[in-house]
Amino acid sequence: MVDDAHLPDCDYLIEPQKGLSRARNAALAQITTGHVAWFDDDEMADADWITRLKEGFRHESRPAAVCGLMLPAELETRAQILFEQYGGFNKGRGLSPEVLTRDAPSVVSPLYPLPAIGSGGNMAFRTESLRAAGGFDPDLGAGTRTHGGEETKVFCTLLRSDETVLHWPAAITWHVHRRQMDQLQKQFYGYSAGLSAFYMSMIRTDPSVVREIARLVPHALRDLGFREGGIRADQLPQDFPKDLLDAGRRGLAAGAFNYLSEALHDKLGGWRV
Repeated sequence: MVDDAHLPDCDYLIEPQKGLSRARNAALAQITTGHVAWFDDDEMADADWITRLKEGFRHESRPAAVCGLMLPAELETRAQILFEQYGGFNKGRGLSPEVLTRDAPSVVSPLYPLPAIGSGGNMAFRTESLRAAGGFDPDLGAGTRTHGGEETKVFCTLLRSDETVLHWPAAITWHVHRRQMDQLQKQFYGYSAGLSAFYMSMIRTDPSVVREIARLVPHALRDLGFREGGIRADQLPQDFPKDLLDAGRRGLAAGAFNYLSEALHDKLGGWRV
């Protein structure tokens, strides 16, 4: 038993409407600290996670956001191993700190999140920078038809505003990957749906990005496995399940339409508690 007197002081805020982005925005509206950090309910944070994030914000690059490393908490099932074979959460970033700007060598474009700029499961922001970026799009993310993409949009917005995001592997969280194949298939679908939903969200915010998105199509075809040299699919074992890749492609095709449906549903007041 843990004595309540030894628990840290905290405020517990309830957001009655569905959606991870809404919950995050509700918290963002209430906090008074200079920084805000998130990890997910299927993760465990290292004991020094907060300390390492603070170190990241003291970096000479003065980052608006610090993104840590997400490692597998267990690799006990085939589904968990396959997720890591596909790249896990850190494919392409490595174990060295990296300063990410719109002109950094590894950033094809702020609109192109491969390698991933960061993950929603291990990220922290300067509060004023996150608010200036507009917080999280409520029509993106878990709990909506789009399944994800909300953190991708924030990172993109920061980079396009000439802010810096710091990849900081010293800040570690341990993620419990999906244990069952059907769960993993849904994850592949959801992550890909979130990607194309992110693009539709960006177009909704700024229609002028259409031209830049069109220029990124060759990179997307390569990295999604339609051409050689991709970040993810090119290094997969030959026996990697085709149904997982197909689920990702279905999600990619559906995500933009899912976003429009979610936005319309939201505008018409269709949210239910």
